[in-house]
Amino acid sequence: MIAALALALAGSAAPAEPEAYRGSYRYTGGDAEARARHDAIDAVVQQMPKLFRPFAFKRIDKATTPDERVVIEVADGQITIGDAPGEGLTTPLGDDGVVKEGDGGADQKVTRVVVDGGIRHRAEQHNGFGQDHYRLAADGQTLTVTVTVGSDQ
Repeated sequence: MIAALALALAGSAAPAEPEAYRGSYRYTGGDAEARARHDAIDAVVQQMPKLFRPFAFKRIDKATTPDERVVIEVADGQITIGDAPGEGLTTPLGDDGVVKEGDGGADQKVTRVVVDGGIRHRAEQHNGFGQDHYRLAADGQTLTVTVTVGSDQ
């Protein structure tokens, strides 16, 4: 099961260079966007057996709730994405990624690559994945994040 949602943080043609993404972005969505996100989650959850729906809705909601702020730092082939300067996970930019402890203590592989004119952040565990695709508008001021989550179950 896969759910995809687009969240505007603060698009048009996106710069291909990761350095262009360096900066701090503030979430600017409101109630209408939150309702649309919940409607999209509900549409996915309704395809599941009734027993799993409340649990699935909470997990997908948590995984797709936008941070109030996103800070992206790029230096020496490394990229850090977090919610404050100097915080967050630093990974090499490319397919190598890093392995870290994920939800429930299981290993999670995190990769960040430049793809389709944006930066794709992907976290994979044994039972599913989460993927954020960051695209910067041509003006360099608006960052749009498309969130995709998927599970084997």
